[in-house]
Amino acid sequence: MSIGTKPSTAAKPSTPAASPTPKPASTTVPKSAPSTKPLTASIHKDSFSAAAGTGHTAAATAAKLGSTTRVAQAGTPGAAPTIDDVVDALKGGKTDEATRTMIATYFTPLSMAESTAAMDRIRAEGLVEELVDATARDVNGDPVTAEVKTALVEIMSSGRLDVYAETLATVPISVGNYGSNVLQFDPNPPKGVELDQATLAGLSATDVRNVLAHEIFHAFSDAHGGDLYSALDEGFGIAVREYAFTDAPYNVAEMVYGTYKNYRDIGGVTTYPMGDYGGADPKLTELMNALSSRDSSQIAWNNPTQLQSDYDTFFAGLNRNQDFNTWKAEADQAAADMVAARTANPAPAAPPPSNPVQQFWDWLTGLFGG
Repeated sequence: MSIGTKPSTAAKPSTPAASPTPKPASTTVPKSAPSTKPLTASIHKDSFSAAAGTGHTAAATAAKLGSTTRVAQAGTPGAAPTIDDVVDALKGGKTDEATRTMIATYFTPLSMAESTAAMDRIRAEGLVEELVDATARDVNGDPVTAEVKTALVEIMSSGRLDVYAETLATVPISVGNYGSNVLQFDPNPPKGVELDQATLAGLSATDVRNVLAHEIFHAFSDAHGGDLYSALDEGFGIAVREYAFTDAPYNVAEMVYGTYKNYRDIGGVTTYPMGDYGGADPKLTELMNALSSRDSSQIAWNNPTQLQSDYDTFFAGLNRNQDFNTWKAEADQAAADMVAARTANPAPAAPPPSNPVQQFWDWLTGLFGG
């Protein structure tokens, strides 16, 4: 699973650089109840089921989002950084901390479409690898490992997760001795993606890419008002790999409700929350809408009442603790039934907005008996 109990300092990777300052107990964010390896393996089995994808161009993604694609071009000394500043730094091979901070400052305020426009420029210049070199660091400030770099280059070449440029420049990605099956984003200081070296070594390059797309989603969600320890966050973290590396529709209800039932039916964690994304900021909302754009189940991610009601009606009676293919078929049918029920009983349409001119005319004619 992705957000788990953080390993002790002794389990951290050992490097010549100074170890990070131990986090104060008072700042620890409550995370999961203890879980079992079979539970972890089951969740990750689901996450690794996608076939290897192909690259995508980004222009269509930006256009579909309907946002502005303006990207500031030229700057003045002391002004906010521009895409030209970023490109010039990458062309110069800069990898110092000031460059990483500058890239973070540039990408953080951008919308999803604006991030895509900026990344289109970087891809056109052939600078994706240089972007990863300039931004991706481990917890000690060192460059990420070769297998992590390869995966990040593929992710940032996809044209669909360009908002991750901000996250690469702000969140460390570390490989070390974190414990068997630990592949997670830890939201506690110093915050970061933590990948157990032995576990990572047993994965294919496609699996490493999928793991990183998933865990970086958690980091992005954490920075933008998501509900980290929840079925929603895990489920949409699984959907990320489908959105980025395939073109087919996918069933997010299976991913979200399947995670929820995985904890309950397999792990026995009956307190695991469904999640509430009511705190999502506009940038996370954009990404969630993009992930929902190919969701065949159209899960009500932004309506907690309907999210729970749909689960109770269509998924609560299913058994997650069975052969995955059997579960998947049952979940696909449940999602189809859920969509059919909505079609047959649509929510009441909102009344049309009032027309002030018509209202005045109606008042005027009524006044004079017209």
